[in-house]
Amino acid sequence: KVHTIHHHGKYYQSEGVFQVSPSVQRTPTLFQAGASPKGMQFATRHAECVFIGGDKPKKIREQVKKIRALAEQQGRSADDIKELLGI
Repeated sequence: KVHTIHHHGKYYQSEGVFQVSPSVQRTPTLFQAGASPKGMQFATRHAECVFIGGDKPKKIREQVKKIRALAEQQGRSADDIKELLGI
């Protein structure tokens, strides 16, 4: 839904619809951080990037495998989600 903007600030004024064209992507990139079951369901259904934590390669591999499997269960490709590791 497009909302009319009525802005009268110190540096500029704007009336009407937003004056910047939408990006090609149309929606922002969604990042998700959280390993709860509900968080993982949300991430694998909606997010493009998931933050994961870990300091052991085996644990990291297991998390990535789980994320990719859940994505496929949600009807997405395993490659649709990028995992970002925080150590």
